[in-house]
Amino acid sequence: MNKINITILALNEVPLEGEKFTYTRASGELNEALSDLIKDADYTVTLEVFPFDADAGYQLRGEVHTEMPLSCSRCAIDFSYKVNCKINEVAFVGQEFEVKGDQSVKTPHFSQHHKTDDPETLFLDRPELNIGEYIHEVIALNEPMAPLGRPDCNEDCPNLQEAYKKGWIQKPEPEDKKGPFDVLKKMSLNH
Repeated sequence: MNKINITILALNEVPLEGEKFTYTRASGELNEALSDLIKDADYTVTLEVFPFDADAGYQLRGEVHTEMPLSCSRCAIDFSYKVNCKINEVAFVGQEFEVKGDQSVKTPHFSQHHKTDDPETLFLDRPELNIGEYIHEVIALNEPMAPLGRPDCNEDCPNLQEAYKKGWIQKPEPEDKKGPFDVLKKMSLNH
């Protein structure tokens, strides 16, 4: 079954054979939820949801394709960062908290033997998934910590050199090439 125009999903109503959802810029259901991250960029989201556990467990699989407007962390040029990611999560509804020392951990916890193909774990308080918020977080987690406008953005980058010339960015001061033990050369062991 393929459904469009559903953004709040009642997980406990998903049939055993699962459901597939498709969202795009043209269909518009997620436009508002994603606008702060991707502005007016096109996107395609596919999401399949399958119940797998009588105790409120669900498999979420799919893909997200879009781009985010970012600024290079070195030269400050604006560019579009392509986001192409897969979704592979298991969601549990209403799981209890387990207290371990000063940390609260929800059980069950499946990431002990995490492999790259293993699903992530998502815990929900109620059997409802806000797909707009969920996809927003999927995209946000794919934003790089230090985005680069070009893979070769280094000191030779023309944009970086122009930013130095115009005073937009200050050149870093050259580091002293002192080793960690240079201070020991000045110490005397003789009293």
